[in-house]
Amino acid sequence: MKRKHFLITYFFLSLILLSSAQQNEFIYATVSPHDAELLKTKFPSEVEILGSNHIHTALYISEAALLHLKEIRQTPGPGYVFRQSREAALAAIHEWPLKTTSIYEFSINQQDIVNLAIELVDPINIEEHIILLENYGTRFHTKESATQSAIDLREMWEDLASTTGRDDIKVELFEHTSSPMPSVIMSVPGLDEPDEIVIIGAHLDSTVPPNNGLAPGADDNASGVATITEVARILFEINFVPAKTIEFMAYSAEEVGLIGSAEIVSYYREKDKNVIAYVNFDMTNYKGSAKDVYLMTDSYNSSNLNDFLMELMDYYNSSGNHQFEYSTTICNYGCSDNYSWAEAGYEAAFPFEAKLNESNPNIHTIYDTYSFMGNSLHAAKFAKLGLQFMIEASKSSTSNIPDTKKSIITIYTKSNKLHYSIDAPFIETINIYNLTGQLVKSRKNNANVGVISIEQGKGFFLVEFVLQDKGRISEKIIIY
Repeated sequence: MKRKHFLITYFFLSLILLSSAQQNEFIYATVSPHDAELLKTKFPSEVEILGSNHIHTALYISEAALLHLKEIRQTPGPGYVFRQSREAALAAIHEWPLKTTSIYEFSINQQDIVNLAIELVDPINIEEHIILLENYGTRFHTKESATQSAIDLREMWEDLASTTGRDDIKVELFEHTSSPMPSVIMSVPGLDEPDEIVIIGAHLDSTVPPNNGLAPGADDNASGVATITEVARILFEINFVPAKTIEFMAYSAEEVGLIGSAEIVSYYREKDKNVIAYVNFDMTNYKGSAKDVYLMTDSYNSSNLNDFLMELMDYYNSSGNHQFEYSTTICNYGCSDNYSWAEAGYEAAFPFEAKLNESNPNIHTIYDTYSFMGNSLHAAKFAKLGLQFMIEASKSSTSNIPDTKKSIITIYTKSNKLHYSIDAPFIETINIYNLTGQLVKSRKNNANVGVISIEQGKGFFLVEFVLQDKGRISEKIIIY
């Protein structure tokens, strides 16, 4: 009997020690210098400082100590970046900053398509998707349910893409080195400039430390995944064909150091992919502040891209049925997956649901549920912003010219006719394409003012004006 009691006691003691050991595993990471000092002071035996610069500090640190970051400051993400090795952690210090990619010149001129798209945003779709993801119980990246959520999301996105009739849209799982949970990537090739890529993304995983057995993650971040899925649904519904390639990403393992996005970004840099802009959606459905959308203005975020998002909201959301207001806030180091893109030199931005200190108080707890939020009207605003961004940023570069040059062309449609006027002496050719890329009409030797009939019926078309000695101008039009 005593032996039996001894074995039972030994068994439970072993479980406790094993659990403690698992929680005290050490990893390599980078954090802000300020947070590094706080962690070193509180956990002197669990934090080794490997190196530092004014941006971040490389650490060898226990996972238990890293959890303290979530206690000392509220953040939608981990507040640190996982590094695969000591060498990788030190490289992040010594290679900073990486060369920034070219600053892209954005413009707004796709009003017809944008206005059509944002009318179609349906909060019920977002609600149903949030609840669907919440019902996995946990999406912590090491759990089988997390992997299943990625597999199921791939299938959902494939079903959406199938409605277009296109066979070139790819939805794939991206397998990771440092996480068993895959990310999901959907790519829609551009018609004119497929090598230029515009991306929106959201992390799919969730967390409730320390055991992550129940981690509903409704706002953080089922709301972000549901938001970008609604953007995709609407773009497919209106048969939108971008000039540039557009991609949708749902990341693994954001909550444990931005693992999913960091590995994808590393792969994209290795393949020299030309990502011109990335916008992150992480927590979109809790209205905790006076304004609606808060743009993160930390130094690593792109001020150019933030300015463009503000211009979009000024233009499309300052009045009328789609009105909402914006402001700014900061999110600090390693806040979310936008950090991975920014660190690698890409233009990245992060519109957020509230001021950071007024955002959802239930994240990273079992109470982060849809019922706490009540509806998805707040997230619908972010879906509209996502549509505005994707449509305007993915247009042809020939449409993305300064207003001073755009003033040479006036164009409108009435019935099935295109009316145009161009301040140029001669138009060599006018080409009209449908949104599958098929040339449906071509007319040479045109006057600078004219009318062209389009017999192919209602829908979207791309009109290309080939000007003598002035290059090309492309415009998307709608025939009603």
